[in-house]
Amino acid sequence: MTYSIFAGTMADMTYQQVEEAAAQQLPVLFPIAVIEEHGPHLPLATDTYIAHQMCMSAKRGLAVLGQPSVVAPPLYWGINRATSGFAGSFTVRPQTMIDVLLDALACLNAWGFAHVFVLNFHGDPARNTAIVATVKRAYEEWGIGVFFPVPPWLGREGLGLTGDEPYLLVEPPSPQPRPTPPPPARFPGHPCGWVGDEADA
Repeated sequence: MTYSIFAGTMADMTYQQVEEAAAQQLPVLFPIAVIEEHGPHLPLATDTYIAHQMCMSAKRGLAVLGQPSVVAPPLYWGINRATSGFAGSFTVRPQTMIDVLLDALACLNAWGFAHVFVLNFHGDPARNTAIVATVKRAYEEWGIGVFFPVPPWLGREGLGLTGDEPYLLVEPPSPQPRPTPPPPARFPGHPCGWVGDEADA
């Protein structure tokens, strides 16, 4: 295997390098996803690979702007209701995911990191609800500078939020929205259909 979801992350750093990054107050990009089926043509870790690459791309973009950053190892244990009936689709209880994510954020905070950006690549509504609840608790109750970038449809409509929450980075709607094409009969990556409540029905 010539690739790794740990490549370029803290997992490849020494503890002294992590201490130095925290002392410099570098922002942390935290990729989170799941391990689930993606049909007969894609590997189970597709979401995790994409979340990892999202963070690596963000890291490169920040570097161009003169802002160094670090990438945390991907967290790939999560809620996976839509595809949990398929072999290879790991899922955990909502409270388990919340506890693990909270503990990981607490570690980063204890090491001295002041700004953590959670980049998620998995659309399960229950999962995203759990992420928002976790980030809210970490921000409001634990004083951790954690932020969750979300698209407008998820932050406002999907979760019933205002978009003004300080721990959410809500993408502003486009001033000239493009027409939305009709959805395909089935989601290409998921034989069961669309990921979400519709797929659970």
